[in-house]
Amino acid sequence: MRQIVAYLAASVDGYIAGPDDDLGWLPRLEGEDLGFDEFFSRVGAIVMGRRTYTWIREHAATWPYGDVPAYVVSSTLPEGRTEHVTVTPGPLTELAVDLRDGEGRVWLVGGGRLFAGFAAADLVDLWVITVVPVLLGSGVPLFPSVADSYARLQLVETRTLPGDCVQLHYRPRR
Repeated sequence: MRQIVAYLAASVDGYIAGPDDDLGWLPRLEGEDLGFDEFFSRVGAIVMGRRTYTWIREHAATWPYGDVPAYVVSSTLPEGRTEHVTVTPGPLTELAVDLRDGEGRVWLVGGGRLFAGFAAADLVDLWVITVVPVLLGSGVPLFPSVADSYARLQLVETRTLPGDCVQLHYRPRR
C-alpha cells in the first residue's frame, strides 16, 4: 500500500509561501543535495490543491513533474483529466483510498488547506518538513486554520541540510 507523504518546506515561523505566494525565500543551493531528487525518484503520484496548481501553471515554463500522475483537488476547477493531471473535487478520503493502490509514494505537494484537510482526516503517513532559516512574518501558513482536533506526531528522523536548513520527519501517533 502506498504511503501518503507531505513533503514541503516551511519558514521558521510556519509559512509555506510569502505574501502574494512568493517563493523567492526558498534556498537555491546549486549542486547541494537537499534530498529532493532521491525523494522524487520514489513518487508514484502527486496531489495538490487548486492554488498550487494555478501557481505552477503560471510560473513554470513546463510541467515540472514529468509523467508522474497528478491530482488537483478543487471545487472550482472543472472536473476532468488532461495529459498527466486529473482534477477532482474529492472527497479526500475516497481519493486517498484510490491513490493508496499503486507503486511509489503519494506526494502531497501543497498547499496549506490541502495539508490541513489530509491531516484532519488522518490520511498523512509521513510528514517531511524542511525548515528554512528565514522569518517571513506573513504569507501562506502551513496550516491556514486551527482544526477542531489536533494530531500528535512522533519525530522519527532529523537531517541537517546545506544552507542551515533542517529536515524533520514525523509520523502520526495512531
